[in-house]
Amino acid sequence: MELLSHQNFNDLKLGHEPAFKFTVARSVYKSVLKYLADMHGTSYTVQPLPVTHFAISEGKKKNTFDLRWIPTEDVLEPTAEAQGYIVYTRVGRGGFDNGTYTRKPELTVEVEPGLVYSFRVTAVNRGGESFPSETLSACKAKRSKGTVLIVNAFDRVSGPGSINSPLMQGFDLLNDPGIPDGQTPAYCGYQQNFDRSRPGIEDETGLGYSGNELEGKLIAGNTFDYPFIHGKAIQATGRYSFVSCSDETIKSGSTDLTAYNVVDFLYGADRKGISPEIREALTRYCNQGGNLLISGAYLSDGKSKDAEGKAFCQNVLKYADQGLTAPLSCEEVSGLNVRFRLPRRANETTYAVPQSGYLYPTGGSFSTFVYTSGNYGAGIAYRGNYRTFVLGFPFESIPEEGERNHVMKAILGFFEK
Repeated sequence: MELLSHQNFNDLKLGHEPAFKFTVARSVYKSVLKYLADMHGTSYTVQPLPVTHFAISEGKKKNTFDLRWIPTEDVLEPTAEAQGYIVYTRVGRGGFDNGTYTRKPELTVEVEPGLVYSFRVTAVNRGGESFPSETLSACKAKRSKGTVLIVNAFDRVSGPGSINSPLMQGFDLLNDPGIPDGQTPAYCGYQQNFDRSRPGIEDETGLGYSGNELEGKLIAGNTFDYPFIHGKAIQATGRYSFVSCSDETIKSGSTDLTAYNVVDFLYGADRKGISPEIREALTRYCNQGGNLLISGAYLSDGKSKDAEGKAFCQNVLKYADQGLTAPLSCEEVSGLNVRFRLPRRANETTYAVPQSGYLYPTGGSFSTFVYTSGNYGAGIAYRGNYRTFVLGFPFESIPEEGERNHVMKAILGFFEK
């Protein structure tokens, strides 16, 4: 089956987009399934789409968690309706089990205090099993001072950045390697020649010529498992329980932030920004004296024309949008008695963060982290009727677990004082 042309740059961009590849693959699967069913005169059932609005909350009974989610309707295929669900469980850093079947979009699980449990859900029917949901984690502390809600707002996957002008064309893997879905072996190296006047020349002077530094490497992307990394750092403090949810449940209102002592909003390398629905929920939470940790590489881009969004950042989160670092610059970050380097380039360990945000304190906040090159603000904290701690880089991009534990302990300690 021929789908795309390697001589068409727009086709090549689509070929690197994970969402496009999923859509095409599902379309081909449906076509083959329907053809075979028609040829043999039998009925068919299309496998379901992945579930959404996944959330974990503390159960009504002691040492239990309540899991809930919403099935996704395939508006193009009525047979793709979910008939049941499989909930897979992981304890600590182990592997996932073989799953527990449930007919309803909810499940209550018993847990042992002190252990981190992770869950992901698939939808099933006669046609098969869907792709899994994001992975959410939870832990009951043995002596808990309260509960932290981790909100996963990092669901971005994307192909690499591109250049397409009258003079230059190509993929800018160095400055923006994109966010693969899981991992990808798709790249051989960084493109070195972007000259559109040199097509078809098969040496270093030709359009598209690249190096080989990425050959044989599985470039890391979005694992959809970052609540676990945040949760392990919370667990290490020994003071808090934690649960987690998708940001979709905040937008829909099915998760109430005000029920939690601390809210940890992780945006990772997502570029979608803080939506109006989430801004409203966070404002309500802060107005009731909440403690808010929020981290992400693109919380500040200096280009937003959203006046309400800028006002929210300045008046509620207490930082001013000062734009992003130049690509691959300001790699080293210092603060809270630690110093570490952010993963600016594509690698096999964690998703790349080629740029991150400059944060300027406003309204009584103060700097907590700086980029050591130039001492520009990389994090702020605010103490007033409520408290915020904002990081202009993803918390999970702090490379060493011990450093993440130290930073999380300091942040939770700031919320307690």
